[in-house]
Amino acid sequence: MLEGTLTILFGLAALWGARYWMRLRRRVSAWPVTRGRILERLTIQPTDRGRTSVPAFRWSPEVRYTFRVGTTEYVGDRIWLPWSWTNTKVKAEAFLATIPDDVDVRYDPADPKTSCLYVPAFANVLWYSVSGIVLFGVGVFWTLTKL
Repeated sequence: MLEGTLTILFGLAALWGARYWMRLRRRVSAWPVTRGRILERLTIQPTDRGRTSVPAFRWSPEVRYTFRVGTTEYVGDRIWLPWSWTNTKVKAEAFLATIPDDVDVRYDPADPKTSCLYVPAFANVLWYSVSGIVLFGVGVFWTLTKL
């Protein structure tokens, strides 16, 4: 019965994650867009920033870009919110090559220092939703069969 309860809780946590990603997508989609320019492209190892991953997938694309809102110029470094993905160095470099020098930058109108280049992927919402539904269903089934 403990396994079923834990599985239900993990399912609910995943569904909460899906809600988080959906709300973030909706919020970033509504932000204004301005033109910006890429200053720097890097492949970094996110473990340097306290994140961990499997050794083969320790490379992340990173950019620095400049953009203007009104008369103020800002520098941003987010491809997506809240972070970028990790993968192999070759794939991270290949992705960086697809980003043009002149880019659209989305920024938070309440705090233009918060910006990104792309809306978070719908795949995040889908992955968390499917995982949550499956885990929740398995947990309920497991719990009911143990009663």
